[in-house]
Amino acid sequence: MKTAAIILALLLCLAARALPPKTLDNMLMAATRIPKTVAGGGSYSDNFNRADGALGANWTVPSGATAMAIASQQVQPGALGFANNLELWTGSTLTGVISNALQVTGSINANAYYGVVQCDSSGNNGYIYFVNGASGTALYTFTSQTAGSSLKTDATAVTSGVVLGMVVRAGSIQCYTNGVLDFTYTGAATTGLLSGFYYTGSDAINTDTMDNAAGAGGF
Repeated sequence: MKTAAIILALLLCLAARALPPKTLDNMLMAATRIPKTVAGGGSYSDNFNRADGALGANWTVPSGATAMAIASQQVQPGALGFANNLELWTGSTLTGVISNALQVTGSINANAYYGVVQCDSSGNNGYIYFVNGASGTALYTFTSQTAGSSLKTDATAVTSGVVLGMVVRAGSIQCYTNGVLDFTYTGAATTGLLSGFYYTGSDAINTDTMDNAAGAGGF
């Protein structure tokens, strides 16, 4: 009996070692109840847990926009005063339906507008789903490196730690707050966009995690 127990313990130990590590991406999705399906379109995640400074080679700032910066393992705006802080992921190619999620940390203030964006490489022809200051969330078109026309708004207040998610596919956009569908906008027909995040305002606010997937699925 003692020998059998020892053998069983060894087998359990070996099985535990064989399990894949739980990546940050998986942990974020599990914690926020945002399921994700990828069908050959690529994916990435970034927790920004590295030295203070620029976001790095995987991120690109369109000409004319303001770069953000890592401070204490979180991303902060590079400039306040309603500058257009914009970072786009260019570290890998994402194709097809694109979904991205962003965790917003710090106090949600009246003059801070922060969210996920999908647009072209110059910061045009896209969409942004963002924390609308202290007035809930909103979906806008994204043009000239800033929010353009209002498409949808939700006055429900959000708090620090909120995860915003947006899925853009030909014909529709879906927006999620903490994994729960906030609203859907129909009529969009834009594909092949870059994914990233944007900030403007006069009150500081941070982001802690950025996650993205492309393919046939989403949140």
